[in-house]
Amino acid sequence: MHRFHIPPGSAHGAEVLLSPEESHHALRVLRLGVREAVTLLDGAGTPVIMPKDIRDGRVSTDSIARISGEAERRMFTHRLEQGDIVYGRRGDIGRRAYVDEREAGWICGTGCLRIRIPDDEVDGKYLYYYLGQPSVVKLIKAQAIGATLPNLNT
Repeated sequence: MHRFHIPPGSAHGAEVLLSPEESHHALRVLRLGVREAVTLLDGAGTPVIMPKDIRDGRVSTDSIARISGEAERRMFTHRLEQGDIVYGRRGDIGRRAYVDEREAGWICGTGCLRIRIPDDEVDGKYLYYYLGQPSVVKLIKAQAIGATLPNLNT
């Protein structure tokens, strides 16, 4: 499905007026037809962390997707808490981020695993650093399946 960025607060009802640039792209470049479904992103809603958003051990919001409404309610069980670890399970196995106060309440996307260990069992920061050790990354990569796009199954 094609995605289009719209200004925050500009979606009111079923019809949205795209900018001239976005309209040109939809009609002339993508050649979308009338009533063809698209996704509109207005920068509002709860961020959803995917592997592409994990960079250098942190979550980047440069191109992060957001959801709201019913989609957000359905993803309630995937909400992150401070101290969780988000671990990429597709593609570049080994990407991980420690969830701080900023990311608490965000959603763990389908391309990631949420690791939550009770504080009294293992310190989350310790586990985060442990998962980054080259020997551990190698061990985890050996468990991934798929020649083109490695994938960890749960």
